[in-house]
Amino acid sequence: MLARLPIGWLVAMAAFATAVLCLGVQRCARTRGPVAKTAVLSFAFLLVMTGMGRLGIVPWDARQMMVMYSFVWVGFTIGALPSGKRLREAFAAGDRRPESDAPALPVRYVVFMCVAVTLALFLAFPLAM
Repeated sequence: MLARLPIGWLVAMAAFATAVLCLGVQRCARTRGPVAKTAVLSFAFLLVMTGMGRLGIVPWDARQMMVMYSFVWVGFTIGALPSGKRLREAFAAGDRRPESDAPALPVRYVVFMCVAVTLALFLAFPLAM
């Protein structure tokens, strides 16, 4: 359904998903370095996913991969919301804290992240057809 939209709308969806992800990273990191790295890596993932769809490596075409990319990044950002305070603390500490003293994320945060990304994929799959 969404994969039938004009390519401009698909690019806008992907740009919106990337912007949402970058805003989430900006909120946690509060510096431009991690945000720029996130944007570059996100764009690289988009190119790889659409390339895989274009080459036929996966059973979906490039348009469907763009829809899935958009939904997964939004799901990832939503999944990271509960752990935002811990992520801000980790970014603020930077390299000052030894690895052994770094607080681990509670299991409920990891489970919420996995559930959010999975639900986003389950929602993207029928919408991409």
